[in-house]
Amino acid sequence: MNTGQEVEEYQCAIAWLPLLLVENSGQQRQTGAAVESFRNEMVKSNEAAQQLMLAAALKTPPPLKQVLLEKDDD
Repeated sequence: MNTGQEVEEYQCAIAWLPLLLVENSGQQRQTGAAVESFRNEMVKSNEAAQQLMLAAALKTPPPLKQVLLEKDDD
């Protein structure tokens, strides 16, 4: 159990390997969760930006609106 207390035990690297592998796996899971959370926020942000651009395109005067809509078809 990790109490945050410094460890003052000296053993060979092979003895510490299982503990280090478990710690590394935990860190990888935490990193993966953070990346997934960031990705989800970016997807939401991009969807909101798309909706905003579409709303702006639909509310513009007809000539500019046509240009913007034709640009999307390319």
